Amino acid sequence: MGLYRESAEFLVQLAELEFGMTVLDLGCGTGVTTEAILRQMQGGEGKVIGVDFSPEMLAFARKRIDSNKVEFHCREAEKLGEVVRSKVDRVISNAAFWHFDVDKVFSELSLILKPSGRCLISVPADSWKDVNYFSQLYEKHRCIWMLMEEKELRGYLPRKLSTPAAKPKMNSQQNEIWQSLTSHGLRVSRIETMDLFLPPQDYLAFLRIPIMAKNSFLFRGVPEQEVQEILDVASKQLDWLELPDAPVNWKVYVIEPAIESVSPSASP
Repeated sequence: MGLYRESAEFLVQLAELEFGMTVLDLGCGTGVTTEAILRQMQGGEGKVIGVDFSPEMLAFARKRIDSNKVEFHCREAEKLGEVVRSKVDRVISNAAFWHFDVDKVFSELSLILKPSGRCLISVPADSWKDVNYFSQLYEKHRCIWMLMEEKELRGYLPRKLSTPAAKPKMNSQQNEIWQSLTSHGLRVSRIETMDLFLPPQDYLAFLRIPIMAKNSFLFRGVPEQEVQEILDVASKQLDWLELPDAPVNWKVYVIEPAIESVSPSASP
């Protein structure tokens, strides 16, 4: 899918991979990011460890990627230490981090990341929530507007956006990230914004992935069967509508081990 390919390339470029590095692809799924990492290595020495909790996804990744530089493990992110036995130079988590128990994963990462290491994670920015009126949502993100309209028709969404909305709070996942880092000896060294544009049908295809639909704020409180029905309605509308590409906005957190300050008295 275009979303994963483009975001993978963005993350890999930010990672600044070097010769001989060991890179952990956390939540590797079907291996799209693993492939991007291998391309960046350009035939040099190095190792990629792909970890995902889904046997089905990993089976697909193993079929696609045949390289002696890659090893795949089926394990929950919260149990990384069971399969990653040595320190790694980079950790890349592409569009997956919100599925994890953040505090437990940071605890694991703090143990396997080298002092010079770097971890890059991407989470949705949800910038569309900044709109104040339902009509502004129509102009800013037509695909989401269509989904919201269908939810409202089915009784899952009061038309709260028809009046000025309160200023949205920071995404709860991002709050957790900030709060968990310090206790595990980690820090955010920089934050990058990643703005991608997908054809509307590709955007709906992304939302059809079961785990994405289950965890998306768009379908909170909607039964799984009706989620697919809502997506079907939107997809049929797109068959005869010409819409601009749908914006997808992400924040990328670059995380590193915290540098402990040394007091003057401790110097030789």
